[in-house]
Amino acid sequence: ENELPAPRASGTAGGTFSWFDLDGDLDLDYFIAGEYFVPGGNGLVEAQMHAYRNDVDAQNQAPAAPSNLAAVVGPGGEVSLSWDPAVDDQTPSIALTYDLEVYGQGTQWVTPRRLPEPGNVSSGTQWALSGLPDGVYQWSLRAVDSSFNGGAFAEGSFQVGSTTDTSPNLDLPARLALSSFPNPATTRTTMRLALPQPTPVRLTVFDVRGREVSRIADATFGAGVHDIEVPVTRWASGTYYLRLQTPEGDRSQVLHVLR
Repeated sequence: ENELPAPRASGTAGGTFSWFDLDGDLDLDYFIAGEYFVPGGNGLVEAQMHAYRNDVDAQNQAPAAPSNLAAVVGPGGEVSLSWDPAVDDQTPSIALTYDLEVYGQGTQWVTPRRLPEPGNVSSGTQWALSGLPDGVYQWSLRAVDSSFNGGAFAEGSFQVGSTTDTSPNLDLPARLALSSFPNPATTRTTMRLALPQPTPVRLTVFDVRGREVSRIADATFGAGVHDIEVPVTRWASGTYYLRLQTPEGDRSQVLHVLR
């Protein structure tokens, strides 16, 4: 196509940039309207509208999942999340944006300000959190390309402070145990760990083929009962296996997810 003049950065009438299926072929085309400088017009501007049809036959591939998720918890409870950039077939890694979700204590704790970009935390590879109560948290991250195509979620966990129940009237668990409720689950389930003593914990979810679906926790927990609330809305309906691994032994639990 012929090169077109660039739209003005500002103006009295503003402008718009919209995506929609212009020609009914089930892909996204786009439409631009705004003020443009007239070439050779000595500063003259005019309103223009341009429609661009997407004629690419190949399917836009989703970005790969981010890798090397890391969470560093500071002495004051501040949490620094970081990850390695994802890669995509069309969008350069530096231009990918990211969707971040953090869950814990029965709620979603991070709802970042929506930016005028595909992902909700822009194109950086780190994010800082503060003010979280003591507890265990899960975080999910996916890359989003310039066509608003989101990739697979990568998941991690971290612990803020101590989650040990220090009530003097509550005896510590006599044995290692794992349970989940509600079960079957539709949107969320609470995974309960009973730990007789402080211990390193790895809590993992597998599907019926033995493939790891999510690493819920991988940290040292204090003695006591710990409840970890986990969203299951991204898991397909079916049967899953929870596996609790500690140096003192392993425990397993079957979890059913219904839609």
